[in-house]
Amino acid sequence: MATVSVIMVAYNHEKYLGQAIEGVVCQRTDFDFELVIAEDCSPDNTRNIALAYQQKYPRLIKIITSDTNVGFGENFARAKEYCTSEFIAICDGDDYWADNHKLQKQIDFLRAHRECTLCAHKVQLFNDTEQRYGVLWPVNDYPPVTDLGTFLKKDLIYHSASLVFRREIWDVVDETWSLLPYWDYFIKVLAGEKGKLGFINQLMSIYRIHNESMTNKDTYGFIKKEITHFKILLSYLSYNPSYKRAMLGKVVNRSIAYHYLSGDKSLYAGDMGDLKKHTGNLADRVYLWGAILGSNIVVRVKAIKTAKKIYAW
Repeated sequence: MATVSVIMVAYNHEKYLGQAIEGVVCQRTDFDFELVIAEDCSPDNTRNIALAYQQKYPRLIKIITSDTNVGFGENFARAKEYCTSEFIAICDGDDYWADNHKLQKQIDFLRAHRECTLCAHKVQLFNDTEQRYGVLWPVNDYPPVTDLGTFLKKDLIYHSASLVFRREIWDVVDETWSLLPYWDYFIKVLAGEKGKLGFINQLMSIYRIHNESMTNKDTYGFIKKEITHFKILLSYLSYNPSYKRAMLGKVVNRSIAYHYLSGDKSLYAGDMGDLKKHTGNLADRVYLWGAILGSNIVVRVKAIKTAKKIYAW
């Protein structure tokens, strides 16, 4: 049995999939690994490219297909069911790994740090339209080991293109998984609940930004998905006051950003009932004001005035 299963979700990635697959199959390890490609009924040549690589690496690559497009969340959930390895790694079909020893380094880290359930590392942005590399995420170095409280409070960036985690953290996943518009933040939260979060301060993956990527194709739609995502996690983490305030700040931040970027006041109306349930004490309200004041500078001034009216503070 493979030690690591690499999940690669692919949809309309014909321009990028080959590079993503090559970055995985060229890994140099002292253990076996497999690549699970979840192809979501792409209208382009993505599936044929995946099948061609499977013929080339039949013992390494598994492919999951569908007759209809099921969407990112469900497609990832399908791939999850095919993974039986001790560790899970992530590489979306439009990103790629830039270090042939990435898997070995991360598995070595997790084996040396038994208290850690997840290991991430630095990634670099690549603007596909302009064909240029951008900043490193994160810019500054992170501590090698941190806890969930610190991760949430400091809003640390553990990018999806860098994640390797222990499969055991999925044991607690229930129907909530199917409600999530995307998956990586939930994985980090689950990992942080089960143990510590590890980080290697080395660049080993490239995150590609292009016109069809989830974050660029529909900015407002993506923010709304983030709000839905963090509201689910807000409910999930409500047992811990500090976790709850951190997630509530994210919901409020994104609600304000969406409102002022799009002018859609209906989003507030839908959120008010849920948010007011979590703002009954002074500590929560103080934290929320901090979140509002820390919002994007474009929305900050108007946000303060409007928040008074909306929240009746």
